[in-house]
Amino acid sequence: MKPVGVELVLFDAAGTMIEPVRPVGETYSRCFSRYGLEIGEEALGLVFREVFGGMGEPDYGNAPTGDVAEREWWREVVVRTVEKAGGGLRDGEVDGIFEELFGHFAEGKAWRVFPEVVGVLERLRGMGVRMAVVSNFDRRLHRVLDELGMGGWFEQIVTSADVGARKPSPRMIEEVLARAGVAANLSRMTGDSGREDGGAADAVGVPVFLLDRPGRTLLDFEKWISSEICGK
Repeated sequence: MKPVGVELVLFDAAGTMIEPVRPVGETYSRCFSRYGLEIGEEALGLVFREVFGGMGEPDYGNAPTGDVAEREWWREVVVRTVEKAGGGLRDGEVDGIFEELFGHFAEGKAWRVFPEVVGVLERLRGMGVRMAVVSNFDRRLHRVLDELGMGGWFEQIVTSADVGARKPSPRMIEEVLARAGVAANLSRMTGDSGREDGGAADAVGVPVFLLDRPGRTLLDFEKWISSEICGK
């Protein structure tokens, strides 16, 4: 029996259900070293986070597809990270670094599923709840989730590349609700970013539960569903 008044649950992906197996700084450092750039993983992780945090949105309007826009955005992340780390590499070398990193994070083996996720999905499915993913990711996410054995849990996997907008824009959530034929008040959302996940959900009127790992996980979201929605 599904929770009263809830038909659809929306999940963010990275940070909510999955995370990189190795720290990003470590992965970048190993890749950079193959091109003659010896930068410690901790220092490079800091550079990456600074660059990542300062990037705007992909240029969806001037790209043939959302996926191309996302790919070009990630290339610019790599270019800026190389530059800020003092790289001085030729364009062909930067292209090689980008292709290697972009391909690495396209594989399921680069990611791991948080321990509680599958159990939570099983129990929600047992209650008859429909589930979907809304993620600021490109279409690599489909392969990642499939290779992790996760794709079959969801009736929809919608990325920012699919709709040409990233959360906190509500467009992904609006698209999923329209396809599913479910009203916002009959849906619930969970993610790990108050700005992105919380902002998008609030804009549409979908109640949202924010994670804060390791203290607040999907087990807490499940309890929220049970106590506040099921009345148990």
